[in-house]
Amino acid sequence: MAVFELFVVDGELSDLINTGASRQEIYELTRTKGFKTLAENLLMDVYSGLTDINSVKGFVFAPTYEKDAA
Repeated sequence: MAVFELFVVDGELSDLINTGASRQEIYELTRTKGFKTLAENLLMDVYSGLTDINSVKGFVFAPTYEKDAA
């Protein structure tokens, strides 16, 4: 099963990015538009029986190494 994360930038989100919005502001707007992270989607696949936790744990529980993580 292929897994991917799609982040659609519409006009409202583009405006927010272009005005220098914070990472948190962008995140909050995307959540109101229904965006779910790759980890969230994978966990939903585990819950629904499409896959098992051992197959996705590398994605779901991988550490993040972001310089400016909040």
